[in-house]
Amino acid sequence: MEGVELNMEWVSLAKLTKDTLALSAKLPPNVSGVVGVARSGMIPASILACLLHKPLWSWESREGTLCNVGTGPRYVDHQNSCPTGKLLVVDDTVYSGKIMNRCREGITNALYASVYVRPEAQGAVDFYGRLLPSPHLLEWNLFNGPPLRGWTLNPVMQGGCALDFDG
Repeated sequence: MEGVELNMEWVSLAKLTKDTLALSAKLPPNVSGVVGVARSGMIPASILACLLHKPLWSWESREGTLCNVGTGPRYVDHQNSCPTGKLLVVDDTVYSGKIMNRCREGITNALYASVYVRPEAQGAVDFYGRLLPSPHLLEWNLFNGPPLRGWTLNPVMQGGCALDFDG
């Protein structure tokens, strides 16, 4: 777009790790387990589960499936094997809050957190590491993310992006 200044932030995996550590200082210690929103939310969730010494679960929001990432069967019977106590549901980023709302519908008795939150979506979570305005590119999700496919609400990125790898 002509005449539009593009201030896009690149977020590396190392930066995600550092910001996840900063998020951990804001979290209450009394959670009984950590649930990562599949897929990208599993990165900070696994870091937080290790730091908090809590079991790790995965939530597939499209399917409404809770998976135990530890030992035993991968998919659990919700009636008999769900974790008890207050869970911490974690995602890497919150853009609109739609996925977190799906999580709230499927997982009760939980706190909700994200490492990065778009300023307009702060209310979607209870805790966040830092604000991350759009547009931004995430190293761990670069080729799967909306910007390269043109699937974004940001008008600067709606046409998608082109990459040239040969120099």
